[in-house]
Amino acid sequence: MDINRLMAEAIARHGVKLDATDPAMVIVTLNRLMLEDAVHEVADEIRKAANEIEAAGERLQKGVGTALAREVARNGKSGAPGTQVQWLRVALAAMAAFAFGLIVGRSI
Repeated sequence: MDINRLMAEAIARHGVKLDATDPAMVIVTLNRLMLEDAVHEVADEIRKAANEIEAAGERLQKGVGTALAREVARNGKSGAPGTQVQWLRVALAAMAAFAFGLIVGRSI
C-alpha cells in the first residue's frame, strides 16, 4: 500500500491534506490489514474445498474403474454376439470420462 499515493489522492479529490501520523491513515492501515486477513482465510477455504473435491473425484474414478473392471470380467466373456464390442465401447467411454475428469481437476 502506497501511503503517499493515498495522501496525494485525498488532497486531489477532497482538498484535505493528510500526513502519515493522521488517525485517518491509521484507520486505512487497519482496514487493509483486516482485508488481507479475510482474503487469506477465504483463499485457505477455497484451497481446502478444491482438495476435497479432487480427492472425491479420485475416489469416484477408482470406484467406477473397479466396478467397470468387475463387470467386464463377469460379462465380457459371455460370447454373445456384439457383447465384446459393447464392453469395448463402455471401456472407451469410461476412459474418456476419466481423462476429462483429470483435465477438469487440473484446471481447478
